[in-house]
Amino acid sequence: MKTTLVVICTAFLSFNAGAVHAADDCQFVAPGPQLPEVISFLEEIISGYEKSSMQLANIKVKGSVIRFENKVAAKGDSVETKASSIAEQLPFLLVQKNGLGRYEQDYFARSDDPESRTTAYRLMAQDGFYKLDGTMMYILPRTNQPDEADTWANLNGAVLNFEEVFDGARYVPLVMECRSLISQLNGEQSKNNWDPALQMLVCSKKGSIMTVAKAEGPAVPENRRGYLFSFTMDASKGYRLIQMARHAGGGGRGLNYSHFTELTLQEFYPGVYFPKTGSKYVSETGNVARAEGQDGASHNGFAVDELLIGDFEYDASRFAMDSLPIPKGTQVEDQRVDPPLTYEIEK
Repeated sequence: MKTTLVVICTAFLSFNAGAVHAADDCQFVAPGPQLPEVISFLEEIISGYEKSSMQLANIKVKGSVIRFENKVAAKGDSVETKASSIAEQLPFLLVQKNGLGRYEQDYFARSDDPESRTTAYRLMAQDGFYKLDGTMMYILPRTNQPDEADTWANLNGAVLNFEEVFDGARYVPLVMECRSLISQLNGEQSKNNWDPALQMLVCSKKGSIMTVAKAEGPAVPENRRGYLFSFTMDASKGYRLIQMARHAGGGGRGLNYSHFTELTLQEFYPGVYFPKTGSKYVSETGNVARAEGQDGASHNGFAVDELLIGDFEYDASRFAMDSLPIPKGTQVEDQRVDPPLTYEIEK
């Protein structure tokens, strides 16, 4: 991945309410009279993304996760970070087939110990989700509902995790966020803070690039401004995510947090687009972090080396718990029952 210079600052999210010039370009704002257009905009993203994702139902992805050694310079309330070198580059494998999944990623259990390299394992099995890190394993229930995509993405350290967007409270898959926004704007959720005086949803399109962003209204006090998010897709490339941005707080305040993710898409097969690389920049320069000596920035990423789709060969038994190299003495927390069952594996 190329060396990148990024300035993460408090004003990286905004929207322009001015006229749109190109014939195919548009911008809609809700709540208000443009609500139907905003709903249609979000529905187009959902439909386009789901259609393109059908070709990626069965995938095998090989690549590497990357941690960059940053040169970080605090510039007032922003951070300038330059990726000068790769600190770690370790392999990952993601396989999804027939509704099941397996994810493996190497990591260092102790960052200062090269002998501590090991592998994290994740499964989307018939009977649950499995998360194995060293001698600790968690088992989560399967619901067979659309929100399972959220659970699986959160368990992944590359690609699927990078493709999540911020919904104002947490990171979720793109389609899940668009559906939630539609529900909120239609007044179907009890917590609905969309109000032209407080916050608006701005949907804009320029060429094939579609952006959804939260904008703040005039009634938001100055000391409460700066809680923003946006995400951008390319409609010509399967409506897949190319950018996600989030900001919380502001300069001179306790919190001044920024998160920016950028994805580069590649046409691996005719008409099939998938992330080739991803970069995630996170910074915190708020007064609290600064006082605790925790202010600064991080830069992580991934690179895909190989992508297979369709009916490739893969041993189905590797989607089961028995395929995991579970060490003797592993502590298990099984969250499929309430209260969770805890026990130790002896073998």
